[in-house]
Amino acid sequence: METEVTNDCEVFAHLIISVPATYTADQIRQSIEQFGADHGADLVLLGLARQAADAPETLDVVFYGPRAPYSFRQAWPGWKFGFTDWNKGGPLLDYGVNHLSGSQAPFTVPISIQAVLLSCPSPRGT
Repeated sequence: METEVTNDCEVFAHLIISVPATYTADQIRQSIEQFGADHGADLVLLGLARQAADAPETLDVVFYGPRAPYSFRQAWPGWKFGFTDWNKGGPLLDYGVNHLSGSQAPFTVPISIQAVLLSCPSPRGT
């Protein structure tokens, strides 16, 4: 949640992540967490989800900046990136806590999820 972001966290990647319909909830969560860790993120925030315009066979990630890292607390503009691609997708989907774990595929269609990667030098909660 945005309220858990500490004052020293910096956003260094705006993303739209597309996931195949065949991924289980656990696979979605683990794939996104692993992608974030592989790219140096201490925290991954997820925004809205919608039916994907394309049908990826594996996790597909598209970067939308920023040009330079910025303070989340001081400069977060909201989920205002990648709209040309984002708007090509289908209807919005419920991707709440109830879809973050499980051995079943939570969707029957491929999904796209807004995400940002953050670097947070201090432990969360400080």
